[in-house]
Amino acid sequence: IGNDNFLFQRFSYRIFMQHYWLEGGQTTFWNQPLFRWIAGVLHMIFGDSSVGQAYWDACAVAIMMLFGYRVVAPRAGFLWGLGAAVIPMTMFLLGPALEFVGFGLSEISSAGFIYLAAFFVMRQRGVRDLIVAGVLVVLGFYTRLNNLPMAIAVAASALPLTLPAGSWWRVREWLPKVRWTAVAAIAVALGIGGVLFAWRTWYYTGVFGLFHGTQREFLAVWKPGMTATEAVPAMMSSTMMVLTGQDPPRLALHAAPLVLAGLISVAAIVGIRPFRNAPLPVVALFLAGLSGALITRGWGHEGRFSIHLYGSASAICVWASAALVERLQSARVTREAA
Repeated sequence: IGNDNFLFQRFSYRIFMQHYWLEGGQTTFWNQPLFRWIAGVLHMIFGDSSVGQAYWDACAVAIMMLFGYRVVAPRAGFLWGLGAAVIPMTMFLLGPALEFVGFGLSEISSAGFIYLAAFFVMRQRGVRDLIVAGVLVVLGFYTRLNNLPMAIAVAASALPLTLPAGSWWRVREWLPKVRWTAVAAIAVALGIGGVLFAWRTWYYTGVFGLFHGTQREFLAVWKPGMTATEAVPAMMSSTMMVLTGQDPPRLALHAAPLVLAGLISVAAIVGIRPFRNAPLPVVALFLAGLSGALITRGWGHEGRFSIHLYGSASAICVWASAALVERLQSARVTREAA
């Protein structure tokens, strides 16, 4: 009891060997839902799921890396894109999150699903891409319920990457640029996924609820009876725990991209030059992923609650670095011309 990866193995055994396909070991998901099925599939394929989990998690890390490249390279060039791809891997290598690659928890899998969904929304070559993106956001949500805001924010990828975050309030300017079919696909997929999830809960408990029986209330930041003066510091501490990748929050080199991305994103939304030109879809994805810290605060396994931000944080930081270099070079050329 209390050993999450062992519990997932127990649940996987109950599913694949004892054939409790819908129950999955728990009538309500106190532990994260979908990963027990993922671990079971990997166990059936590899014989030892820890082997499969290493490959599986490595693929998800690669997806996060490629997301940074996909966002930065078209705007700043190959080398900057390569830097955006390397940073998430470096964050894994230097920080505590490295232990989770192949460890058997849900965070890396959920992030991989969500970033892969963003790829399909950005590409959107037809109905097939939209169906795949919808399925992936639902899988990302099912794998880690805390990432629901980030799964919803995948719909922001229907906006062009060239759209500045500082113009988010100029609705008339960007509204015609939205690919509404992609937004509808994400909304419909999450709506269907949420109904099916709540329906399963009703089947076992008689309660039609999305988070009934989960750790939502147990891990709530603003608990019943707390005053605002008590809740606000708790919310700030939870946010800083995610941004620093450590508990209690403290600055560290491996978490620097998370902190910088947080500052850049807020500055971009406020409209501070030159940060306001940050790509709105990526800023929205990052801030949505961070917003979960205002609702719940996890504990145990330091660094696991920041993993889903690695890809977007890297893209934002490298974009800002490229924009700064370009600005300095432009100023130097102007001085030399004068």
